[in-house]
Amino acid sequence: MLTGGISSRLPAIVGPRLRTQREAQGWDVATYGIGGTVGPSLVAALSGWVSPTAAALA
Repeated sequence: MLTGGISSRLPAIVGPRLRTQREAQGWDVATYGIGGTVGPSLVAALSGWVSPTAAALA
């Protein structure tokens, strides 16, 4: 679901207008890219600050 499940459902979620679908696709791509960058960075920082075990559990 987190790696593309919502992307395939965007037209059903936002409606039939092409502009709305394009905006939703843009936000989908942006949040996926940010999550793919920030998530691992936070885990790496957590492992440095606390412990690798805590990072793995997070």
